Amino acid sequence: MPQYDLDSGISTITNTAKSFSTSEVWIIISILLAVIGGIFLYTTYFSKEKEGKYTGIKKYLYDFVNFKITIIEPIFRILYLIVAISITLSSFSYITSNFFYFIGRLVFGNIIARISFEILLLILKLFKDVSEINNKLQKKKEKKEDKKDLIINEEK
Repeated sequence: MPQYDLDSGISTITNTAKSFSTSEVWIIISILLAVIGGIFLYTTYFSKEKEGKYTGIKKYLYDFVNFKITIIEPIFRILYLIVAISITLSSFSYITSNFFYFIGRLVFGNIIARISFEILLLILKLFKDVSEINNKLQKKKEKKEDKKDLIINEEK
């Protein structure tokens, strides 16, 4: 029967427990720092009052953080290329076994992939257009309110 060293086993368990608790503490600290940092940055640098005050890279960063610049559209385009290439290349595995399946997958697979990604991009464009219309209507409403205030002030 093999001999087991009980002290060695206990020290291994203790060391594992120490490293586990250290990592848990670091996770909690990092979450707290992230929350504090996020609130600080949003209230100081990325608030609505700062809109239009930045230029260059700071403007790009401001627009990116406030979701005026999105990265999903280029990601969709890259994914489409990956899917189309994948469908095309994988269809060639059927060229010798089932020619009609090869043609169907090559043609219709790419058409279905294209239509799917076009629908995703149309939905994205729809959201962008609705947001733009909303912004224009809000600006128009603000102008009307400013005109009403001017008329009221002139009458006084």
